Amino acid sequence: MNRQEVFNTVRKHLLKQNAKAETWGGSCRYRTAEGLKCAVGCLIASEHYHPDFEGLTPTLEGAEGEGAEGDSPISRTKRLLRAIADSLGIPEITSEDASFLKELQSIHDDCVTHKWSAKLEEFAFMNNLSID
Repeated sequence: MNRQEVFNTVRKHLLKQNAKAETWGGSCRYRTAEGLKCAVGCLIASEHYHPDFEGLTPTLEGAEGEGAEGDSPISRTKRLLRAIADSLGIPEITSEDASFLKELQSIHDDCVTHKWSAKLEEFAFMNNLSID
């Protein structure tokens, strides 16, 4: 899946869902018990999702080096990035991919739902993407 396809998938999902995937306390989630998914959560195929991903950010910062095995936050972040890559059908998540996903995620996390459409249009413009 290329960036245009990722954007199209996230945009369609968020605008259809029209609700944040978050806990009662307001913490954003990749998936909720009610079936809601965030911007990145909608990209993770069910067979690659694991509840341990909750609370992690899809970033390469700190996802390499010591402590990359076992159940450390570094190891869990590496598994999250692998799950996203596998779901998207790409070999790996690059730093550019991670930044792209983090920006899309911030629209879900930081904006009220009625502003998502405008923010997604702005994101598309800034990233030379089209709105289908």
